[in-house]
Amino acid sequence: MSGVTVAQVQAMIMAKVGDTPTGTIAALLPVIWASYADKAQVSPRLQALYTQREAFDIRIGGLQAVVNTTIDGLSKQGHQQIDTLNALRKATQDEITDVEKKSRGMRGAALQPLTNVAIETPPTGPRPFGPIDSNSPEIGGDPYYRTNSTTRGW
Repeated sequence: MSGVTVAQVQAMIMAKVGDTPTGTIAALLPVIWASYADKAQVSPRLQALYTQREAFDIRIGGLQAVVNTTIDGLSKQGHQQIDTLNALRKATQDEITDVEKKSRGMRGAALQPLTNVAIETPPTGPRPFGPIDSNSPEIGGDPYYRTNSTTRGW
């Protein structure tokens, strides 16, 4: 990523996920970042997106025990925060899919020179009579003999 440091990207991920610099995700972020280092070779943004998705998973996992509460007439439904994080995780996954699709379209073709060549040798001697098969030169043509209805190719 040009002009942006890894620390800045990780700080942005923590802000998006809603973690503090001393939180669980902040402690695990360098490990998560390193585990997705191979994704940076595919596309520069993929490492950050995969890390962000993993951070959302950790944050959602930590909220599974959250319950509904009511304080002074204000109620907070426990599932609302999880639903919001799931929507953000889905948006991240959709962006990952788009970036991967674009990077697949930009990569070069896998080419390798042909090393094994099967040489077709011309037949020797007359061809035997027999039942017609689909590989017969009379039906499909032959590189060594011209075929027509009167000579039947030989």
